[in-house]
Amino acid sequence: MRNESDSGMLVVGLFLGLLIGAVVTLFYAPFDARTLRASTEKEIEQLRNQTDRVSASLSDGRSAVLERRLRAGSAGSSGS
Repeated sequence: MRNESDSGMLVVGLFLGLLIGAVVTLFYAPFDARTLRASTEKEIEQLRNQTDRVSASLSDGRSAVLERRLRAGSAGSSGS
């Protein structure tokens, strides 16, 4: 029974801590909501672009590896 009570108090304490942290963060936020949203959207767009470039690079690398494996396989079978 004690464990259930302790668990309940832990959940209540975590929730209150999150709530207090959120309120304090709102008061100390350096930007208003519009500026923060615009900044966040800009950063998300930059991350998407960077992710697309990395994905394309990995795809190109994968294609190059497969091509080399095919060449190595055909060179090995024609050489025997």
